[in-house]
Amino acid sequence: MNVFFFSEILKLGRNKLTGSIPPIFPSSLKILNLEDNLIASAIPTEIGYLTNIEAISIRNTGVGGTIPTEFGLLSNLETLKMVSVPIAGSLPSEIGKLTNLVELDIVVTQLEGRIPSEYGNLSKLEILALKYSSLTGTIPSTLGQ
Repeated sequence: MNVFFFSEILKLGRNKLTGSIPPIFPSSLKILNLEDNLIASAIPTEIGYLTNIEAISIRNTGVGGTIPTEFGLLSNLETLKMVSVPIAGSLPSEIGKLTNLVELDIVVTQLEGRIPSEYGNLSKLEILALKYSSLTGTIPSTLGQ
């Protein structure tokens, strides 16, 4: 049995935490901040089942692997920041399902490939930062529509 001493906000930034991101969080979690730590693991796919989450910030850590396609299930997500993390692979098209997303900040990564045209479905998007990676191709004409 897991006992959580927090219910909606978990901010663990600017520490020296090591190990991996646990695959279990309370379903009521709204904010997850793991910035500036020594965590070195893949992003657990279980984060994609946090239906109430509104903000995820993973910056300046050793969190690697790929961005789980399950992130497309986070219907309440408004902010996704992944900066200076060694994530690889491609941008999942499933992020285009996040119609409440206001800020998508994926910077300084090892991502490759194209920007999915599905990102044009992000009608509330105000900030899009996809810098310092190895993205290729053209900018989808659907962006900003």
